[in-house]
Amino acid sequence: MLRQSSLGGTVHWTVPFAAELRADPFPAGAACSPVTARSFSNESGASMIRASNIPVSLDALLPENEELFRREVARALGVRPNDMAEVKLLKRSIDARKKANVHGVVTVAVRLDDGAVPRPTRGVAVGAYAPPAPLAIPRVSVCADAPRPLVVGTGPAGLFCALYLARAGLKPLVVERGASVDERVAVVEDFNAGASLDGCTNIQFGEGGAGTFSDGKLNTGTRSPHIRHVLETFVEAGAPADILVDAKPHIGTDLLVGVVRNLRLAIQEAGGEVRFLTRLEGLEIDAGRVVAARLVNERTGAEEVVATDCVVLACGHSARDTFFMVRAAGAAMERKPFAVGVRIEHPQALVNESQYGPAAGHAALGAADYKLAVHTAGGRGVYTFCMCPGGEVVAAASEEGGLCVNGMSRHARAGANANAALLVEVRPGDLPGDDPLAGVAFQREIERAAYELGRADGSAPYTAPAQTVGDFLAGGSGADAGTVEATPLADPTYPRGVAWRDLRGCLPAFVTEAMDEALPLLDRKLRGFAHPGAVMTAVEARSSSPVRIVRDDRFQSNIAGLHPCGEGAGYAGGITSAAVDGLRVAEGIVAERVAGRCPMKMLTLEEACAALAAGEAVVLPTDTVFGVGVSVAAARVPDGLYRLKHRDGGKPVAWLVDGPASLDRYGAAVPAYARRLARAFWPGALTLVVRAADAVPRAFQSEAGTIGLRMPDSADALALIRAAGCPLAVTSANFSGAPATDDASALDPALVAATAGLYLSPDAGGTSAASHASPTDGPALPSTVLDCTEEHPRVLREGALSWDVLKGALS
Repeated sequence: MLRQSSLGGTVHWTVPFAAELRADPFPAGAACSPVTARSFSNESGASMIRASNIPVSLDALLPENEELFRREVARALGVRPNDMAEVKLLKRSIDARKKANVHGVVTVAVRLDDGAVPRPTRGVAVGAYAPPAPLAIPRVSVCADAPRPLVVGTGPAGLFCALYLARAGLKPLVVERGASVDERVAVVEDFNAGASLDGCTNIQFGEGGAGTFSDGKLNTGTRSPHIRHVLETFVEAGAPADILVDAKPHIGTDLLVGVVRNLRLAIQEAGGEVRFLTRLEGLEIDAGRVVAARLVNERTGAEEVVATDCVVLACGHSARDTFFMVRAAGAAMERKPFAVGVRIEHPQALVNESQYGPAAGHAALGAADYKLAVHTAGGRGVYTFCMCPGGEVVAAASEEGGLCVNGMSRHARAGANANAALLVEVRPGDLPGDDPLAGVAFQREIERAAYELGRADGSAPYTAPAQTVGDFLAGGSGADAGTVEATPLADPTYPRGVAWRDLRGCLPAFVTEAMDEALPLLDRKLRGFAHPGAVMTAVEARSSSPVRIVRDDRFQSNIAGLHPCGEGAGYAGGITSAAVDGLRVAEGIVAERVAGRCPMKMLTLEEACAALAAGEAVVLPTDTVFGVGVSVAAARVPDGLYRLKHRDGGKPVAWLVDGPASLDRYGAAVPAYARRLARAFWPGALTLVVRAADAVPRAFQSEAGTIGLRMPDSADALALIRAAGCPLAVTSANFSGAPATDDASALDPALVAATAGLYLSPDAGGTSAASHASPTDGPALPSTVLDCTEEHPRVLREGALSWDVLKGALS
């Protein structure tokens, strides 16, 4: 929701600082279309600038102090507040490195009045603002009797994959072994109160996956244009609008329940079907391809065989029986690193004081979080994960006789305690033998040991073993050891009660030894982390999957039609990254469907230019490998290319230009040696990376403010560049991880089908792709890339031109 206000007589719009929730974003009968980029134009039509790294006071971040916020932004930009016709908050974070000066850091989009020129203060970066590109979902026409894609699991990966497929017209069938989210909440509450474990519906299994009962953190270390699409879709489903601007967005379990429900309704509204308490029992394979899936109703035991040629395996990593079934079906698997450990709890006030100092308690800050990591002397990683400010430790068991814990918090993060996983790295070599599922056996072993340790004195089932940090470091047996150091700082929040035990009774020696060494080191990073009264509750064993189901660049297993997806399959590490992976897999499935129904579309020069002018991507030949490109005038951001290639964002895309004069048109402070190289090797297989001029949109620049330029030695490419009237942002025409090619017949038809088509001039030897096959042998070589931003050039990638050849021209 946007808030309208009037300043100086001019209407402007801002994203509100406080959470504003829509009660029912998907009312009955409403169409559920993807979120699109919102317009922030005014009558003047003036363009907006993007200003980042602006320091603001904590008071300026409060919703009631918008005037103060505008004044501080104006001061950072070197303009008057009345010069800013509009201000839109894009990103905000907290800088707490200096406890005496805890403050906010924001990025904003600003529309300045005519004549106002920004003169930003030191450290503030200003460039052109490009609104986020909306998620484009092609519609696929299917026959009435065509088999539906089957999506297994309703965690973030499954929900977002299914929503994309449904909106593409593929009407997926979604199955979830657990219950719907409302029934699931009741089952979990009963278990917390002492009821027996429900093996079908619990904190691990059910609508929304394990993430439903979590802090709902949405920040991720990955880079992808889909991250924005995921956040927008969450807001569309009822999440707070704040997640679009917070550097560390979160939703909270109390709000996630409604968000998950609305995502399911959106899938159903778009034509998908969702079945709960339905488990994938087996796969039917014919000639190396999925042809059907066997499903079982968890309540009735009834079996059903569903014909399908596409199974998205988006179950979480707690679906251990599914791993064994998929391995038996022949899917390739491999071990991957994972981690195990405990949940560590502190009073939230201690964390606030350690992180914010005197500023702790300011209304703009809320509950502080942390993220810590160290390495032992032997090189083993020990780190915190899934930190839950103001949260609680939860009973996360999903197998009878095994105990594991996790953490969650509500949106307000108002609980008295903070908790986080304290994890120790487990490497594939730590496990015996070569079974790819040895990690599953390892997890089960320590969970069963924790269950038995908690019950050792006759305590109730699923009592968790716990120990204070002081007793653990002293080698004691628990808080009842009688020492002052053993007194817990706060009451443990695990709902089924704890029993004070020596945690060495359920954790392997290499784990406890690493924790013993790491705790004092972590305390140096966060004062009070290793306080003797901090409470550790065991065991945390489900932080990540111990196995990866191998897939190729088309997101398929060695079994054709089987698409491992998300965290359980080993391709994500949190809510957002799993949702992004679900979108990427869905894009691959839709591209395959489109490619299978349409021959490779060939474009004339006029058709290719029209497509580029409309912002579409075109596949084109160059003098090195085939590329896929967009017009930099029509597509002001490279996000579409990242999506086409199934590649995370952040890696710059080079521009193809039509001559050496472009070096000074699009480059700034270009060194003389770069011009010499361009004169000697352009047109040719040489990309020169230079400092970007103002004419280059910020979205196409690297983080260092550079741009790669190349003039290709290809009549087709140059003709297209000149006809388009601007450079083309071009990257190799292959999915991420797949080899590039200089042979048109080797182009991936799914990738070409996702573009406007392939441009080849009649002079290329014909209009069919096969007629443009390269006569050379061996792998195609890309261009050589030189960094020309310093006094001397530096090779970033050696390709078709060797450094020895280039040195000759320089000398």
